[in-house]
Amino acid sequence: MTTPIDADPIAARAIAQRNFDRLLNELSPDIVAREDGLAEEIAGLSGSAASRLRALYAALAQISDAVAPFVACHAGCTSCCHYNVSVFPLEAQFIEAWTGHRRLARTKPAGDFRGQACPFLKQGRCSIYAHRPVACRQHFALTATAHWCAPERCSQETFPLVQFSSAADAFVDIIQQDGRNTPLDMRQWFGSEPID
Repeated sequence: MTTPIDADPIAARAIAQRNFDRLLNELSPDIVAREDGLAEEIAGLSGSAASRLRALYAALAQISDAVAPFVACHAGCTSCCHYNVSVFPLEAQFIEAWTGHRRLARTKPAGDFRGQACPFLKQGRCSIYAHRPVACRQHFALTATAHWCAPERCSQETFPLVQFSSAADAFVDIIQQDGRNTPLDMRQWFGSEPID
């Protein structure tokens, strides 16, 4: 097996910083402006928390597409699918409605689920990608590979991160509007077994 280019933490940090700098310098001004104004845009929408969450998901999809050339993340990379994933009740409700998979009648107790696959990970792909929660939508690795994303290494080093602060503010506002503001891990909502 070949050693990843960014296996050395110093090299990985330098690569991540270069990718972060490229992202800041090369990201379309339209995308930057869209993200900067996202909290205000979403707050200005009328309607339910659910309709505002759908609008946020659509905006984040556009932003994610623009960020994709600067990150190591790609289809088939599943390291982050083995992390704890905070899912708010509104998001769990969306996942349930969109997939037809019922939440557990009784949620599982809290725990450290790091290393356990998300129940929606199927054949190395996210089976709910279009309906994934905000925690998944805002996770990007700026390193060259997913080497440092592996659950057994992910907390050993720190690297520059992509932060969508206006999107995060919009999400907080939506969750406050919904009124159900206690997240659980994906596995607490849907179990640990793969969902067919």
